[in-house]
Amino acid sequence: MAAQRENNYDALTGLLEMHSFFHVTIGIADRDHEQGIFPARYAVYFNISNFKLYNSIYGIEGGDECLKKIAAILKDVFAGDYIGRAAGDSFLVLAAKGTAIARTEEACRRINEMINNPGIQIRAGINQTESDDYGKYVQKGDSFTFDLAKIACDSIKDKNNVCYAFYTKEMGKYNEDRNFILAHFEEALKNGNIKIAYQPIVRSITGKFCNSEALSRWYDPEYGNISPAVFIKVLEDAHLIHKLDTFVLREVAKVLRYEIDHDIPYVPISINFSRLDFFLMNPFEEVQKVVKEFDLKPNMIDIEITESTILEDESFLKKEVNDFRNAGYEVWLDDFGSGYSSLNVLADFHFDEIKLDMGFLKNYSESSQRVIKSVIVMAKQLGLHTLAEGVETKEQADFLISIGCDKMQGYYYAKPMGLDIAVDYPQQRQINVETPEEEILFNRASAVNVITDKSIGFYIYDGKYLTIRFANNAYWHVLSKIGLHSKEEVNALLRDPTVNKLESIYDLAEKAKNTGKGSLIYQTDIYYMNINMQKLSQAGNMVLLQLELENLNLRHTNVDLTKYAREIRNFMAMYRDIYYFKGDLGEIEVLQSGNPAYKAGEVMKWEKDVFENYAKDRIHPQDQKRYLHFMNKETIYSLAEKSDKDETVTMFKEKDRNGNYKWMIYDAIVIRDTRGNDVLLAIREDVLPWMADGSEVLQEYTRDISEKK
Repeated sequence: MAAQRENNYDALTGLLEMHSFFHVTIGIADRDHEQGIFPARYAVYFNISNFKLYNSIYGIEGGDECLKKIAAILKDVFAGDYIGRAAGDSFLVLAAKGTAIARTEEACRRINEMINNPGIQIRAGINQTESDDYGKYVQKGDSFTFDLAKIACDSIKDKNNVCYAFYTKEMGKYNEDRNFILAHFEEALKNGNIKIAYQPIVRSITGKFCNSEALSRWYDPEYGNISPAVFIKVLEDAHLIHKLDTFVLREVAKVLRYEIDHDIPYVPISINFSRLDFFLMNPFEEVQKVVKEFDLKPNMIDIEITESTILEDESFLKKEVNDFRNAGYEVWLDDFGSGYSSLNVLADFHFDEIKLDMGFLKNYSESSQRVIKSVIVMAKQLGLHTLAEGVETKEQADFLISIGCDKMQGYYYAKPMGLDIAVDYPQQRQINVETPEEEILFNRASAVNVITDKSIGFYIYDGKYLTIRFANNAYWHVLSKIGLHSKEEVNALLRDPTVNKLESIYDLAEKAKNTGKGSLIYQTDIYYMNINMQKLSQAGNMVLLQLELENLNLRHTNVDLTKYAREIRNFMAMYRDIYYFKGDLGEIEVLQSGNPAYKAGEVMKWEKDVFENYAKDRIHPQDQKRYLHFMNKETIYSLAEKSDKDETVTMFKEKDRNGNYKWMIYDAIVIRDTRGNDVLLAIREDVLPWMADGSEVLQEYTRDISEKK
């Protein structure tokens, strides 16, 4: 039987301090064994997860008061049992076997209700030492059975809906692994038993590899594979994780330097930093040192930080995140959605990208799809890139592409692989590697919300061809009306020189490239399409364009535009601007404009102020009075009535973007069979100056006018 000694009590809680508790409990175990009733009790280990967060909220004194209340609850619930404080926020109970489970559940419930914060939970591990293990129990020392209870408690540390777990032999394997890991870690680093695997990340718009994540793998020739979930946790608990993460950083830098020196296409590689890294070393200074040593650029390495890391010490980590971003590194929030405070983290920190926790796709359903959509929309509003982990099926990939998730990672594309395989993998799979220029182009597209009824497509324009990269459902709905159902069909049409009016689309692309935006009405056999183009980004000669399509035939339900095919066809061929004046509504809709101040689809009031402002800015002073008289709808109606075509034409000197005045022809057609006598107004440059025989025509025209007088 254990020797008798004086017991000591914890000053804060009044419970037995750890060594005294073990002294008492080993004596009880000896007595139970002698009486033949061993095991009659369970070893229960309690621990509060995220208790540092509690201290940060309520202060150290508030934390001490919380620990006192927890001790009081344990004394009340486990009355008659033996209770001790292990250290910090951990407690020990030797509980009677018959009531141990019920009391553990009650204690967890009451303590969690008292704390009242879902991010701060108490959990318990329970161990029952069998009789045939008693010899080992005594040999291992006082704390052995509670060590096993702690292992059980740690196994559910990240499980939100479980308050206790029993120790199992499978958990004993973890203990065995733990001992091996701690004994052989340094040796494994030196001998190359710990290697880096790389898992590709794919950009949704292009299907190209755009990033890679560095992941550590441990294989011992004799012991076999050790799971990262095991050795990373062991190294964190032993405060050795920073040595592993520094090793990963240097290996990544070596790979990038090698790829650059040998002209191998490369992508930025992300590395993970543990919560403890920020307390055991200075990750920012370490990364800066390695980047300088290997002559790399900050945008070649991305920094991943888990949500749980952020919650540990927000004020300190906020500075660390800002240091990385200010130096040119991208900082990603890993496992977004795995904790309780994701939205708070996004509100308080500035990240470049969020990685959606793979749990979103593991339970793939309509409900999870709605959640993912909401996250994507929110991220775009905050200017964040999005990456979905755990993509395993084509159905999941197609869904993520359709809602505008920027990047994807998972077994559907590639498993983590060694460097030798990773280098050849893109060529084997016939998947291209994204260039730095393409990264610049497509990063801008991530800000556009494509979960909308507005038809949106992304195109690359290289100065010669337009190539569609992405289109949302609304865009495909519009294209389906003209028989286009795939990107292959669209690209084939854009490269077909026999397609009518194709040059007008490429002229529009040039305009958008040079001025930032442009619009036109494009006529197919039976439809009129309003096309708006906007430049999103440019890298070298490559431009990323956002296109919005609108089927005018469907929108103008009160006006059948096909009745005016002759007029509109001529307008499209000859006119710079086309405006639709709605007489009954007193509105002007811009259908096509060469003026960057106006965008196709924009609606203005048909009011005097609009024309007065335009006259002051663009019309020659000598023509302004005549211009304002003409742009009155009563004038247009009156002049049109005098013609046999319900049409009136005049000319004004108008200032171009270079500040020069040119004669412009204004052609107004009154559409009599509309309810409000609508007007189509088209504007084009006077053709006379650039006609081959312009001077002769002018002379003939002048002579004819003189004779009529």
